[in-house]
Parts: sequence; structure tokens; C-alpha cells
Amino acid sequence: MAADPTSRMAPMARRFVPLESPQTGALRLIQAVGLETNAPRIGVLPTVLIIAGAIMWMLAYIWGGWIGFTEKTFTFPMIAIALNITWEFFFGFVEPPDPPFSWIRRLWFVLNLVILITALLYGRNFVDEKWILENFVLFWVALILLCYFGQVIAHRHFIANLILNDCNGVTVALLMNVAMSGLFVGFYHDRIDGYGGTGLSFVVGWFKLLGTGLVGLGSVLLFLAVRRCVLDVTIAPAAGAPCPPNGPDGGRVRLIDFLWFYMFLYAAILVLDVAYLWLLY
Repeated sequence: MAADPTSRMAPMARRFVPLESPQTGALRLIQAVGLETNAPRIGVLPTVLIIAGAIMWMLAYIWGGWIGFTEKTFTFPMIAIALNITWEFFFGFVEPPDPPFSWIRRLWFVLNLVILITALLYGRNFVDEKWILENFVLFWVALILLCYFGQVIAHRHFIANLILNDCNGVTVALLMNVAMSGLFVGFYHDRIDGYGGTGLSFVVGWFKLLGTGLVGLGSVLLFLAVRRCVLDVTIAPAAGAPCPPNGPDGGRVRLIDFLWFYMFLYAAILVLDVAYLWLLY
């Protein structure tokens, strides 16, 4: 987190540093409370796939910005822009992961600013609601604040805890991407029905599909490498720790493998991204 992303466990007085995935974080927690475990060798393939997917997303932003300025439009749904840029700001600057992922998120943020600028410059031409047109800048400020604080509250109060143990925004990103992929389908119908398809792009759709697909494949390989179905450990967190001092079973906290939940989210994103490309063709 911003000041100190670690948690102190009592009575061992050992520091627990969450890693990129719930499973690796679970292994670190077990080590922190003194249990023995052998972390598997992950290799470089998952990281290579994730970075390749991140580059695809960068290309989607670059191409989307170029189309926006050349056609005087914007190429991402408004809510998707707000969700993206607030996630990238919070998890790239406020609570960043270790490099190189922090650098990637910050670069995403800068590139996404270009998408936001196109929406601010040309967005009025694609809005029919009178109250939004009359309060266009105020609408964007409210939308960005709503998306930002919604993600912060969801992350800090429901996700970044010792049960799920995701302190790097992975779960928020996946939930957000499901919504965003659905928004692109609605974005297609809005632009086709009312604006002759302006702002729709095969290239952005393909880069988005490849980006999420490569990141998803790399993440699933990472999860499989460190998978533990159900882990039970007894801990006693100190006051102020991100979970109650006692679990539902008198201090026994169950660490659950969320692999299938993540795979479901990736599958949902894939189906919606393919649907968007199918509509474009």
C-alpha cells in the first residue's frame, strides 16, 4: 500500500509481503507463520506472456488515440476510459507493485490520458443527453471520482485481505475488464445506430483481445505453478491488520485458491471481446 504494503503478524512478529497473485501470497503467509512449504519454480514464460499482453494494450491505446485525433472522435466507451485511467493511477502510483509491472501501469496511464483527451475534446458530438451536454466537464469529474473511489473501496475493504490476499489490483482489474468488454459491445451498437460507426476500430479490438488473452494465459500459468487448493493456517494478526483478529473458526483462517474464479473472469472477457470483433466484421 502507499506507506507500507506489509502486515505484521503476532506473535511471530514477522512481516508478510503480499506477492502478485493470491497463491504466491498464500505461500508467503505460511512461511511467515513458521510453517514449511516449498515454492515451485515458475520460470519466465508467464512473465513474458504478461508483458507481451501489456504491450498489446499499449498499442491499443496508441492506435485508439491516433484514430481519435484523426477522425475527431474517441474509441473507448466513456465509463471504460474512467475505469481504466483510475485503476492505472491507483495501482501504478498510489499502491504500485514491484517493477517492471509498476512501470507498465504508469505508461498505461500516460497513454490512456490521450484517450481521455480525445473524449473531452470530441465527446460532446456523441452525447444525446441534454443534462450531460450542459455539464460535460462536471460529468467527467464525477465519473472519474466515482470510478476511483469505487475501486479503492472495493480493493481495500473487500479484496486486499488475508482471505483473498490480492494487494496488487489483479481482482479489481479482472472485474473491471468484464464490465469494460461488455461496454464495448454496447459502444458498437451506439456508434453503428447513431453515428455511422465513427470511432469503431478493428485494430483496437484485436489489440485489446490479444492483450487480455496474453495476460490471462500468463496469469493462469502463474496460478497453476503455485496452486494450492485449500490451505488452513492458524494466525493471530495484530491490531490494525487487514483482517479480523480471529477467523470464523477461532483464529483459523482459510486461504482459498481462486484459480477457477479468475479463469471464469478471463473466459467471460474473452467471449465478450470475440463478440465485439464479430460485430465489427
